[in-house]
Amino acid sequence: MSILSLDLAGSPSRRTGYAFWKRDAKGKSYSKVGSVFSDEEILTLIEKFRPSVVGIDAPLSLPAGRSSIEEKGPHFREVDLQLKAMHIRFFPISLGPMRMLTKRGMELKKKIMELGKRLNMSISVYELFPGGSLDILNIPRKTPEAVNAFMKPFGLLAKNVDESDAAIGLFTLWQYVEGCGLLLKGREGEMLLASSALYLGEPIFLEFEKRINRFVVEAKRSEKQREDAQKNDVRVYLRDTGSLSQHLVPGAKLYAVQQPNGRKLKFMVKAIYNKELGQWVYVDPFYDAEMAREFLRTKGILTQLGCKKVGHSIFDLALVDVSKRSKGNSGRTKGCVEVKGASHFVPLDSVTSATSATVSKDCTKEIVNKTGNKKWKTLFPEPYSKRAERHFYELGKLAQKGMEAQIIFVAHFDAGEVGLNPAYPHLIGVLKGAMKKGVQIKALSPQIRSNYWCFKRKVPFRL
Repeated sequence: MSILSLDLAGSPSRRTGYAFWKRDAKGKSYSKVGSVFSDEEILTLIEKFRPSVVGIDAPLSLPAGRSSIEEKGPHFREVDLQLKAMHIRFFPISLGPMRMLTKRGMELKKKIMELGKRLNMSISVYELFPGGSLDILNIPRKTPEAVNAFMKPFGLLAKNVDESDAAIGLFTLWQYVEGCGLLLKGREGEMLLASSALYLGEPIFLEFEKRINRFVVEAKRSEKQREDAQKNDVRVYLRDTGSLSQHLVPGAKLYAVQQPNGRKLKFMVKAIYNKELGQWVYVDPFYDAEMAREFLRTKGILTQLGCKKVGHSIFDLALVDVSKRSKGNSGRTKGCVEVKGASHFVPLDSVTSATSATVSKDCTKEIVNKTGNKKWKTLFPEPYSKRAERHFYELGKLAQKGMEAQIIFVAHFDAGEVGLNPAYPHLIGVLKGAMKKGVQIKALSPQIRSNYWCFKRKVPFRL
C-alpha cells in the first residue's frame, strides 16, 4: 500500500505540501512530509514514490453545464452542495483564486494519469478537501500541532499548514483504503472526506489477569516491558463499567495508554482483543458521544455536547436549530440525543423475534463499506440499566412535546447489527413505547483500525 497526498497551491510559485506513506509486504512502513512547487517536481515525486493512490486538495471537475473555468456558468457541483448541506465551509470554484487552483488541479490529474501509463502502473486519483475532513474529525483548521498529534502513528511532522493539510489528506486516503471513509458522489465527480475517527494513543499492550472492581483491572506486562519494570503486574484504569464478561477473560490482550501525570493509575484500557470476534473491542464509552456527534455532522445535523436537563436526565447531545443561527449565536436547542455504547455480542443469526422492528434502511448510503462483518450482533445493555430505562421514558416525553429526540447506539466492535438484549423484555417495551411517541433510533458500527477508532458504517437496529 502506498499513498501520496497533495495540498495543491493554485500557482507553481506557491508552496504545495505533500505527505507520503507506504507499508510493505512485511508490515514495515515509511513516511515523508515536505513541500514542492512546480508540476514537474510533483511528477518527479510520483515517479520516485510510485504511489498506487494519489489525493489532490483541489477541485478536479467543473459544475455540470459549465464547459470551462473561464466561461460563466453554474458555481456549484453536486459534491459542493453536499458540503453545504453538512454546514462545511468551502470556497466555490468560481471565486477568483479558486479558478486557478481548479484549472491546475484538473490538468495535474491528467498528467498523473499519463505518467501512470508510461510507468505501466495503475494510479487512482481522488479529489480531497482537508478542511472538510478536519471539521468532521473535530480538529481545528490551520493547526499543524493538532494535526501532528493526531497523525503520530504515521510518523509525520508537518512544519506548516500546507503540509498538515496534506497529512490529513493522507489520513483520508488511508481510511478509504482501509474500508472506511466518506465518499461524496455527484454527476460531475467524487470527493473523498475523512469519516469520524479518534486517535486512541500510543499503545502499551498488556495481558489481562483479573478485575479488581468496576474501574480497575490487574494485568501483566509483556516480557519486554518486564525487563524495564520492577513489578510484572500492573493495575489499570477501566472507564467502561459494564460487565465485559465476554471480553475480560484471563490472558486477553489489552490496548492501554499512559494517563496524564498525577493520575492514581498510570495506564488506562482503551480496547480489548476478543479472539472469538477476531477483532479489538473498544471499551472507553467517554467518546461514544463524540463519535455520534461527528457522524451527525456528515448528515447535516449540528449538535452541542450536553443537552438541557429533561426530567431527571441530562442527555449527551443537544440538537441545534440551524435556522436560528446567526453571528455570535449558535442557535437554539430543538431536541436531544442520548448515545449508548454496546459491546455484548451474539451470532447474528441466533437472535430472532416475531416482533422485530428494523430501523436505518439506508445503512450503506454514502459510507464506504468494503469489508463489512455480518457475523455478529451487538446487544445493549449488559447488565440491565435503570439509567437507560429512565432515558427512554424521558425521551419519549420530549418527543410528545414536539421536540426532536434520538437514541444512537454505538457498537464497540465491527458489528452487522445492533439490538436490545432480549433478556430484558421490560426495557424493550419501554423503548417501543418511546419509538411510538416519535423517538428516532440510529445504530453505528465503528472499528479499530491500527491506532484509530474509525466510523465504518451505519447498520440496522432491530428490537
